[in-house]
Amino acid sequence: MRLSMWILADWLKKYEPEIKIEDGRCTLRNVRLLTPDNRTSRTAVYLEKINSQKIMCFNGHDILILHSDDIHEVFNQILDAFDYYNEWEADVCDLISSGGSIQALLQAGNRLLNGFLILADATFYMRETNGPEEILDSNPPLKEAVSNRLLPLNTLLRINRDSFIRMPVSQTYVEDIPELNVAAPTTNIYTRNGHRGWLISIRPDNSFTKGMFDLQNRLASFINLWIENHADQEKQLEKSGIFTEIIEGISADPLQVQKRLEPFQWYKEDTKILYVIQARRNEEPVYSVLESQISHLSNALFLVKYQGYLLCIVNTALLMDTKQFDSKLAKILRSCQCRAGRSSPFQDLMHLKEQYKTARYAADISPCGMITDFRSAAADYFIHEIQSNAELPALHPALAILKKHDKRVGSALYRTLKIFLQSGCSYAETAKILYIHRSTLVYRINKILELTEINLKDFKERYYLETSYLLDKDGEAL
Repeated sequence: MRLSMWILADWLKKYEPEIKIEDGRCTLRNVRLLTPDNRTSRTAVYLEKINSQKIMCFNGHDILILHSDDIHEVFNQILDAFDYYNEWEADVCDLISSGGSIQALLQAGNRLLNGFLILADATFYMRETNGPEEILDSNPPLKEAVSNRLLPLNTLLRINRDSFIRMPVSQTYVEDIPELNVAAPTTNIYTRNGHRGWLISIRPDNSFTKGMFDLQNRLASFINLWIENHADQEKQLEKSGIFTEIIEGISADPLQVQKRLEPFQWYKEDTKILYVIQARRNEEPVYSVLESQISHLSNALFLVKYQGYLLCIVNTALLMDTKQFDSKLAKILRSCQCRAGRSSPFQDLMHLKEQYKTARYAADISPCGMITDFRSAAADYFIHEIQSNAELPALHPALAILKKHDKRVGSALYRTLKIFLQSGCSYAETAKILYIHRSTLVYRINKILELTEINLKDFKERYYLETSYLLDKDGEAL
């Protein structure tokens, strides 16, 4: 593990170092005694005795003046530092390669940082914590926040306005949280797939050094690596991961869901719409282009890749114009040769799984480049669900009677009744569709009534007949 002069300054603090660091990057891998024929290397730290009471430890323009008269002792102390951090790095690499948990990784990190560590996802939800309970006991507001797994709402709203917290920067910075009486070193967790959350460390006295920042940066880089090796966890950590959890039944507490979305000004009473987008070719580059273009349409949406689809959850309360959004989305779909299904408007996100099923069905039957509203496909969907997921109920016996009669005498009574029902029992409309005279239709209807003894004035019987026609697979070609 490469160290910085800041890390060494902390390690050598018993020598009361006078610090003059200009660069401070993590480049150091070994230590050497300075000799007249030395050619200095940027990866080595050098020791030289200044006088009987001071030793200079330097790398380039970075200098530590140590109060000691024993250069060999200092040399061995620095060797111990390299050994300690190299061993820690090797242990962490083994932990990741052997499938260790993120909790075990945070525990290993606390060997360096000695504080209370929090790994929060992109919705500020505290996924994992590790550290001594004493730190929480000494700070009741912090203890309550950790118990709730969320910072206070006012804190979240304030922090969320700062775009820097989601930028792909690897350097630790201090986030002041006066509501919890802490100033917390914070590192953005950012994998190759985007922002995934934050690593936060808290110390009881709010004391921290630049050396601690460097160590936290290194721990964060290992957390990034762990996340990239655990695709299922990465989906949950991303900002839209909460929606995947709802669909899969992982997040079952409505209150917790609402608390996690309030920082983004999403409220329970807001009307939402789910768009399920399907590419003609299920290829990652296509969905990446879609995700990039759709994300720029509005701040009122979340995007989720799920089961080969791209889900777009929109909060209409935050949209300026829903029709304009649909128009822009359809334009993107046409350019990418994709199609989409749109759910009915809903409010309760705990019903997202049902909305996903309906919007996905609408997407599956939607023409390329278009958005199909589920309401226009609802009847077909319910029939599809009944046919796919249950034994067919008993069809109205009139259908079998009419098919048997048609087969025996070559008539068309089965289809005549079907069109008559679809036309709202209108004689004029039915005769027009069948290209027959009204008197012929009257004769056929009377014959149907005679054979089947049905009552077309009874709403429930008409509904039974219409549903039976929709469910009758054998009669689809008639």
